[in-house]
Amino acid sequence: MKILIADDDPNILRLHSHMITELGHTPVLASDGEESIRLLSADIQAAMLDIRMPKKDGLEVLEHIHRTQPNLPVIMISALHEIETAVAAIKKGAFEYLTKPIDFERLATVLRNALKLSHLTHTVDHLHAQLRQNELFSEIVGQSEKVHEVFDLVNRVIETDINIMIIGESGTGKELVARALHKGSQRRNGPFVAVNCSAITNELADSLLFGHKAGAFTGATEDRPGFFEQADKGSIFLDEIGDMDSDIQAKVLRVLEEKIIRRVGEKNERRLDFRVISATNRDLAQAVRDNQFRKDLYFRLEEYPIYLPPLSERRDDIPMLAQHFLTEFCDTNNLPAKQFSKAAMQTMLHYSWPGN
Repeated sequence: MKILIADDDPNILRLHSHMITELGHTPVLASDGEESIRLLSADIQAAMLDIRMPKKDGLEVLEHIHRTQPNLPVIMISALHEIETAVAAIKKGAFEYLTKPIDFERLATVLRNALKLSHLTHTVDHLHAQLRQNELFSEIVGQSEKVHEVFDLVNRVIETDINIMIIGESGTGKELVARALHKGSQRRNGPFVAVNCSAITNELADSLLFGHKAGAFTGATEDRPGFFEQADKGSIFLDEIGDMDSDIQAKVLRVLEEKIIRRVGEKNERRLDFRVISATNRDLAQAVRDNQFRKDLYFRLEEYPIYLPPLSERRDDIPMLAQHFLTEFCDTNNLPAKQFSKAAMQTMLHYSWPGN
């Protein structure tokens, strides 16, 4: 394992390096605080930092590590008269402190315990991440490489607020991915509002999207928030955005740019806070070239695209999916558990699955 050792005294640096080598580890040497920070990497397993160093002292390097690699154990090295400072370092997150001259057996014990704790922390973090992933994607059935590529894309942006466009054929699970994006985001406690854009007509668009005041038009008997307002502090999912009429596209663009809406029949504007997740089964880039979709809206929506593969590109998932739906059918209809025959499974594996 690689251990970072930082000290501005070359003799002490050489001595500590020899000790680490004797313990079976690989020393990575730095003579000042700035060099220590430059040498930090994912394969450094622990750090030994002298408190007094030029450019950046050990406490400054400790603070940097605490911000960027909080699980990295740090052992502070101090002179006898610096013990008060070393104790302060413990309070700031250091694993332990040793005084010069370092006792070899004491170093061996402290380093062994530090590495054990680091390994345990990494294991727990990995299990937490795995449990979180299982929870987020519990509705998405599949373990193929293609599916895990989708999971990876989702995890990269799940805690950001950038607009996501999910691209895939009908039946590939676009809304399931959208719900996972919301469920794992910082907006998870806010609403998730799904909107079928293909069903919104020009006549109803303003009322449905932006809401209306009671009496604004015939039949408006009460105040009603629109879809965007319903999604305040949460996520709005614009499904089949490619089917939205061009006049409605212009109105949606303004709301995405300004995050402001005005209900039909009201004078006052309302400022909102929402994240946009959109989905389409069309080639919107081609639709833009054909003047069938607004270019400015397209670029606003597709800040981060996620492509969902059709079933024909993830055949490894067919057995799992087939059994999932068969079990669901049996449970719903109070039937005994069943399984597909080998012949039936082979037929499904070789089918083209149009419509997924």
